[in-house]
Amino acid sequence: MNAAPHLLAIGNALADIITPVEEAFIVRHRLDKGSLTLVEQLPALPDAQTAAPPTCTAGGSAANLAVVFASLGGTAAFAGRIGADAAGESFARSLDEAGVQPLLARDKTRPTGACLCLVTPDAQRTLITHLAAAAHLKAADLPKPLPGCPLLLLEGHLWGGPYGTSLLKALHAGRAGNARIALTAPDAATARRQSRRLHAALKRCDILFANAEEACALYRTRTHAEAVAKAAGKPYTAVLTKHEHGATIVHKGEIHEVEAIPVQAVDTTGAGDAFAAGFLHGLATGLSPADAGRLGCLAASRIVTHYGARPRQTLRHLPSLIAANRRPD
Repeated sequence: MNAAPHLLAIGNALADIITPVEEAFIVRHRLDKGSLTLVEQLPALPDAQTAAPPTCTAGGSAANLAVVFASLGGTAAFAGRIGADAAGESFARSLDEAGVQPLLARDKTRPTGACLCLVTPDAQRTLITHLAAAAHLKAADLPKPLPGCPLLLLEGHLWGGPYGTSLLKALHAGRAGNARIALTAPDAATARRQSRRLHAALKRCDILFANAEEACALYRTRTHAEAVAKAAGKPYTAVLTKHEHGATIVHKGEIHEVEAIPVQAVDTTGAGDAFAAGFLHGLATGLSPADAGRLGCLAASRIVTHYGARPRQTLRHLPSLIAANRRPD
């Protein structure tokens, strides 16, 4: 990759362990369905408790986003921290094979992080994550100078950690020209607990991605509509997804509703990341925010039809479908 990529995504480098389970498993273990839980060590699941053998893939929200962005035809790089182990080398290799430039720091004392993705028959995913090396990515680990990308993205799960503020400051200071900074919201519990800090961070950002629960937690509202009303008064573009109901995009005071693409979902792991990748790819190629949102929905619709958060086939043809059917907004 000789020229600067379109996108630099920064986030947690994780191995995803996709594990189908029955609804009773979530109830029996008193898990909050659809949530993310951080643990010091991943639990071992006996085969008898799972609905099918687990599938192991390279993952992490921002890395998955970068892979989908590249599959759509964009150029992307990913910065994160891995362990000096086989899982870390597999993670780096997966990025390279997907056409994403790996900019990885290697931790000699901690293993590569991992995420147990429990998928119930309704395609909902519940995440149990051991961050390990990923949580210790620091501003000093970022490439210097930063690639002259027009789009810089910081993963909210990483922002919520101890080095999140310094990473965002480094992005803000190192961006070139009119580069835009996007931030994905952390999980709803973190967004609620750190809402004041998150609002302060957003003063340095141009784009926010949040799902319905995260948006309500951030804006301290009870409904999606109330969150949209509060986002309308903000200087950044707020992209608020509604799961299978599409997304609301608030841009310069204008509100655009984008419909989801009806599909038979198998696993929603990575749906939000694919949506964000499509949206950012749309912006990078000159689409309006509404059409960029439609590309996001189209990308997400391809991801949820199989297990895992990364595309199994190229998505390069999708932008042309949106460009051929642009709508007046």
